[in-house]
Amino acid sequence: MSNVHKLHPVSYLLTIIDVFKRYWYVFVLTIYNLGTSKLQEGALTDNAFGIILIIISIFLISTGIIEKWTVRYWFEADKIIYKSGLFVKNERELSIDRIQSIDITQPILARLFNVAVVNIKSPAESISLPGVKYDMAESIRTYVYQQKEDENSSQVHEEAENESYETNKSADFKLNEAEVVYEISPKEMLLLIATSGGLGMFLTAVAGGLGYFGFDTIIVNAIESLQAHASTLFVPILIAIGIVILFIGIIIGGIIIFVRYYGYQIKKHKDDFIIQYGLLERKTITINKKRIQNISVREDGLFERLFKIHALYVGITSNDFSDEDVGDVVLTPVIRQRESYKFLNEHFSEYNIERPEPNVPIRAYRRYFQVSLFVLFMVFSITSGILYYYNQMIALYIVLLVGVFIIVLTIISGIYSAKNSGVRIENGDLNMLTTSSFKRSHYIFKRSKIIDCAIRQTIFTEHANLGTIEVKTASGLIPTTVDVKHLEYKEANEIFDYVRKGVQNGESI
Repeated sequence: MSNVHKLHPVSYLLTIIDVFKRYWYVFVLTIYNLGTSKLQEGALTDNAFGIILIIISIFLISTGIIEKWTVRYWFEADKIIYKSGLFVKNERELSIDRIQSIDITQPILARLFNVAVVNIKSPAESISLPGVKYDMAESIRTYVYQQKEDENSSQVHEEAENESYETNKSADFKLNEAEVVYEISPKEMLLLIATSGGLGMFLTAVAGGLGYFGFDTIIVNAIESLQAHASTLFVPILIAIGIVILFIGIIIGGIIIFVRYYGYQIKKHKDDFIIQYGLLERKTITINKKRIQNISVREDGLFERLFKIHALYVGITSNDFSDEDVGDVVLTPVIRQRESYKFLNEHFSEYNIERPEPNVPIRAYRRYFQVSLFVLFMVFSITSGILYYYNQMIALYIVLLVGVFIIVLTIISGIYSAKNSGVRIENGDLNMLTTSSFKRSHYIFKRSKIIDCAIRQTIFTEHANLGTIEVKTASGLIPTTVDVKHLEYKEANEIFDYVRKGVQNGESI
């Protein structure tokens, strides 16, 4: 396949937007500088900073466009070749049999022109094609999958060398032919909106925006004026404003989550999970089982436990620095508790999945909160002492009440964490149940995927014959570390021996 291809012209516009997103502060400073200064004839030195920023802005956009303009790529029978650069040449070859996933993303603007961004990923590196026709993107996926499936067939390779992947009609795999194994339902979407923290994102954005544009000062002045003219109605009005903001936040936060996860669907083809979601920006992400290093079943708060829902994650290998491939990937953002393990056992039958029973000894419970308790006690004692010294009794009582509440909450959280943590080895696979701050996660590891295991002890835990077992697996650029604290040392040592024997037997861990 010797046809050489260029990027779609829309990629230049996408580049400009991307440059604005990455270096927005440069453009904000440029606009601010030009808006607050006047260019006067013979006084360029007074506006040198603004002129420099303009030059930097133009340079960033120009280099981005030139880079996309010089991109050339083509497929041969067993590899993809990528070239770019005008003055500094960049050339890469990616062997098709090492490609682990092909992700397709359609930003809002790209969807208007039926264009997509294609990321072709292997364990060593990735190639990004930021602007190809969507049909072309699907053809690339079809061709790669066909080549991988028929890599041992020399006849297929000979035929492939004489035809273009755009017109290759013999490919067995197409996205719409894959089996749908999960699809978010309206009820699950409502549960996701109710528990995903969309309100928090909205309030954070509002708070940041108010501070950035100086509206917080205006609001404070308005509140002070309101308090002065209507002191009797001040508190009710303030509560009413808070309720309105909360209500608006819930609605907007829900819309954010709905738009992000709209049409969430998982399709499966052999060892590949193809995830599609998004209303405005449509994403297609491929997860190959070979990349999966661990599986986790998570309950990220009390609401998740109340509504009996889970979220499923997988840790994957990656050498990609992009934000969307950081190693911890959502498999299902929400799934009912009774369906989660059924889904895993059906589609990950090679894993032995068994939720561990809590096995932290009762005598170790206090160790889950005693250090935090000591720090809190010191902080509130010092604060209370200062307030008492300056005779600020009302503030002192408030601090004491808040302190008692936080200390009690810390003790409850520590006991809860201890009572919901444990380890289990099920037919050679390691299952770890970890809990903190009312969040609970069940991790499943293959011994062959574990890259490090250790037992941690302090002087005090060694004396109490307790140990913390810590396990690491490759996951993105930073390994995933999971630990279960303060187990009986004998049990922790059994897990350590389990991993060590994998090394002694010559297995890769």
